[in-house]
Amino acid sequence: MIDTFRMYAQEHLSRNASDWEVLLLAQHHRLPTRLLDWTLSLFVALFFDTENTAKWDKDGIIWCVSRLETTKLLPVELQVILKNNKSTLFSLEILQNHFPSLVQFDDVPKPTLIWFEPPSINPRIINQYALFSVMTGVETSQTEYF
Repeated sequence: MIDTFRMYAQEHLSRNASDWEVLLLAQHHRLPTRLLDWTLSLFVALFFDTENTAKWDKDGIIWCVSRLETTKLLPVELQVILKNNKSTLFSLEILQNHFPSLVQFDDVPKPTLIWFEPPSINPRIINQYALFSVMTGVETSQTEYF
């Protein structure tokens, strides 16, 4: 699906867009991806939980995860990458440097969950205080990881 999206979204992508850039753009356009949206703001989470008035008769849920605790579960090689970059989050640049393709990322011992901060490609990402989590492998479940 990502390859097909890449083919049809060329006007929105740089000539040599990485798999990560394609995945981010696909997520932005609401395609199903393995990225999971998170926010650092409780108010943003509450907004998304209550924005659909047709569902006000249903209970909502807001997940809270200790990102730093999950980082302790990373394979040593990924912890070293973060330490060398003096960060607790992966960035698009770090991912592209160490895992130029999703196939290479999937070679990391499974299951592995990482957090990364998306680039500020539009105001929505900035206003939502957005983070993404992603798992190795297309069939792994983040809910089973926690």
